[in-house]
Amino acid sequence: MTPAPVPSRADAPGQHDHAATAGKALEAMTAQEETFSSNFELDDVGKLQADAATGRILRVNAAFARTLGHPPEAMIGRSAWDFTHIDDRATHQTGLASLLAGEIQVFLRELRQLRHDGTPVWVRASATLARDPTTGMPQWILGTIEDIDARRQAETTLAENEARLRLAMEAADLGVWEFDFERMTGRLDLRGAAMTGGIFPEKEWIAFDDPRLAAFAANVHPEDRKRHEALRHSLLQGTGDRLGAEFRMRRPDGGWSWISVSGAVVERAPTTGAPRRAVTIVQDVTARIEAEATLRGYAGLLEREVDEHTRRLADRDARLRAIFEAQFQFIGLLAPDGTLLEANAAALAFIGRRAEDVVGRPFWETEWWTGDPAQQSRLREAVRRAAAGSFIRYEVILAGADGQEAVFDFSLKPVRDRTTGAVTLLIPEGRALSDLRAMERRVAKSEARLRRMIEHLPETITVARAGVDGFVLEFVNAAAERLLGRPRAELISRRFAELFAPTLAQEAEAHARACLHSRAPVRYEATRDYAGSHVEMDIVVVPLDDADSAEPLVLFSARDVTAARRMQERLVHGERMQALGQLAGGMAHDFNGILQTIAGAASLMERSTGDPARLQRLVRMISEAAERGSAVTSRLLAFSRRGEIAAGQVDVAAVLQSLQDVLRHTLGRQIALQVDTPGGLPMLRTDKGQLEVVLVNLAANARDAMPEGGTLTLTASAGSIAPGDAMLAPGPYLRIAVTDTGHGMDATTLARATEPFFTTKPEDKGTGLGLSMAREFAEQQGGVLRLESALGHGTSVTLWLPCGETTGEVPTACESAGTVTARAGRVLLVDNDPLTLETLAIALESAEYEVTLATSGPAALERLGVSGNVDVLITDLAMPGMDGLALIQAARQRDPGLPAVLLSDYAGASLRRAVRTAGDGTILVLRKPVPANRLCDAVAVLLPGRAPMPEHPS
Repeated sequence: MTPAPVPSRADAPGQHDHAATAGKALEAMTAQEETFSSNFELDDVGKLQADAATGRILRVNAAFARTLGHPPEAMIGRSAWDFTHIDDRATHQTGLASLLAGEIQVFLRELRQLRHDGTPVWVRASATLARDPTTGMPQWILGTIEDIDARRQAETTLAENEARLRLAMEAADLGVWEFDFERMTGRLDLRGAAMTGGIFPEKEWIAFDDPRLAAFAANVHPEDRKRHEALRHSLLQGTGDRLGAEFRMRRPDGGWSWISVSGAVVERAPTTGAPRRAVTIVQDVTARIEAEATLRGYAGLLEREVDEHTRRLADRDARLRAIFEAQFQFIGLLAPDGTLLEANAAALAFIGRRAEDVVGRPFWETEWWTGDPAQQSRLREAVRRAAAGSFIRYEVILAGADGQEAVFDFSLKPVRDRTTGAVTLLIPEGRALSDLRAMERRVAKSEARLRRMIEHLPETITVARAGVDGFVLEFVNAAAERLLGRPRAELISRRFAELFAPTLAQEAEAHARACLHSRAPVRYEATRDYAGSHVEMDIVVVPLDDADSAEPLVLFSARDVTAARRMQERLVHGERMQALGQLAGGMAHDFNGILQTIAGAASLMERSTGDPARLQRLVRMISEAAERGSAVTSRLLAFSRRGEIAAGQVDVAAVLQSLQDVLRHTLGRQIALQVDTPGGLPMLRTDKGQLEVVLVNLAANARDAMPEGGTLTLTASAGSIAPGDAMLAPGPYLRIAVTDTGHGMDATTLARATEPFFTTKPEDKGTGLGLSMAREFAEQQGGVLRLESALGHGTSVTLWLPCGETTGEVPTACESAGTVTARAGRVLLVDNDPLTLETLAIALESAEYEVTLATSGPAALERLGVSGNVDVLITDLAMPGMDGLALIQAARQRDPGLPAVLLSDYAGASLRRAVRTAGDGTILVLRKPVPANRLCDAVAVLLPGRAPMPEHPS
């Protein structure tokens, strides 16, 4: 307020009283002005005083200056319009003009003021006019401002939220049903009302007992009324936090529409927990039901910050949140640049993240998409196209937090501003499809892993297809390429007959046909020569297709077992040598008895020259002792694997009886040995030497299990297996059992007893190969080993071995050869043992043969050159330097076709095969020690004009 003018001294007389009165008024005005100024400066509300005529600022208080961030002195003298946002100046000026004109008493507006840095701030501005008390003319303007920037920003955010929600709801074609439990009423929006078939109007609050509800229920399909009634009861009672159901409603045209209802209680009483408000969304899902899709409905999306001081905003946000979270499909909101604005609970749960973990990030960098650069690149391009206005839809495979993959029908829908048409939002949706797609993906990955695994297997893997002209290769792995020595391109689509030798191709195709015919794997062993190497293969043929396939596939898996077989042979040999060591003591005892007999008889013969009968008896004793020695050496050779390793007809009863003497010395005096072999047992086709080793090893194990003595029983019996046995093929079998009365085994030891190298003996007492060798021996024969044991009750090992139906003894080769009358001839006799040489020479000379002696191969060749013609060459096989076979070959170079007798410790098939390579002419192989009459008969056979050689000499 402007002070009144003070009178001058030149005023006319008579006005003195008036001057005094004016002075007092001036003092009062001055005091009033001081009070106004004090309140003006100290007020917390921003205040401004401006000249009414010019609009220039006269003064501002500290609160006004703080609000705009200007120093007070910088504002004095400037126009008030200088601090008003340019978009609000016209409104500001118009309002103040109305104030100055007296049209309004108070100017009140919300407008933007400018801070010192040029940024706008929303304020609530008011202004009043002070007039001159004498003239009534406008004098100055008093203005106030209040900072409302935070509230206006919140309102802007709310408006954006509402717009987004409206657009999302319209895009998703959803209706909303809202329920107020305190008022016991409910209302529907436009879309929700439409789904009732016109029974309920839009946005009208309807009481829970309104009779129109019965009409609505009558339109529900009869089969769905129980489900609808349960939903209605739960909704009206407010039970449960989540509600949901689907049912059919009759349309006005008489048809049926599927309606999906889902919702939640959004507010409860804080003390009782009773429901206050619930929101449900409704959707016509007829198309989804008819198409058997998996979508459950659309829902509005939005979760934004709400200013807590506005109850209306809080209620609206809670309602939107309930709608948003009620959805089962994945749905969100994106900015046009791809920034994620919102994601519902179902989408977040899939990746195990919270909203704050992903909101604000580029959509393609969130956990739904990371880990697959190709997917991320495709999504960025899809966002770009959607932001340009295109609707995008494609199938995508996403991995959840648990690592499981799922197939989604993914889409990006642009939302445009109604006024400008610009894309303002993108709505990403993910509708889970059937697990079939994910299963197909997993199968493809599994197939790729399997292919990589097969490709890198050390075994040779090939797949062949049965065709009209034979089997054709469809697949080979790297190991097959290496083994066959050809690149894959030269192998695929080629027939077996084009790739392999005729015999190999025929053998492979025969096994493949057998496999397809039986619909079961076929296993066989084969020997091949690849790249100059001798390879033993264990081959399994497996059917891959059904029997009725036009061109079925078979898989060949071949494993190189050459090294394993050599190792197995070494292990078996080592085990035999162990058994040989165990037998050494018993054998030494036998040889001492034999030597004692021979030495004693020879001593007595020297003193009995005059007693022919006694002399003949002593000679017979020496001969019998020699036969015993021969039997002992044969057994030793068999155990040490120098004997022939070949299957033949074996009399098991005879084997068990012959082992008694050996085992009695091996087992010791504390263990009683019993052998039970009934008559009439079938013959067993097997390797006799291997069988003996297995039995001796089992007996040694039994001995070690009876350290304090006991009984060992060997039994053999005939049996048969009927069809259906899980372990053995049907047919006749021979059971050989080795049973002891030792301490037995517990269940854990029994389960591992036949594992190679498993032993409970001290480290220097056993190799752990005895039972494993016995099991392998049985399985190689087509049989099985069965083991029974219990602690304190001993152990029984039974070998079930397949056998033929024949019985009786197997005749030996020496029994099949007849005796030939002696005939004079010249014999060259070679042996590095002088005693043997002398003994055999005497025998030949007594048969009237002319004998020339030599102690080595070179010496024999010298004798051959000196003596001239020789009818028969007799030589020992094992001699130092030149052995017997080499001698025969050298002699036949000088005298082709020279007949020969080869003396050896053993005379198996392998030796006879070697003999065939010794050149032309007959070679008779005799096993040492040979009786004199047998040797003479052999020479007689070889002399010209005598009977032909027996086919299998002993």
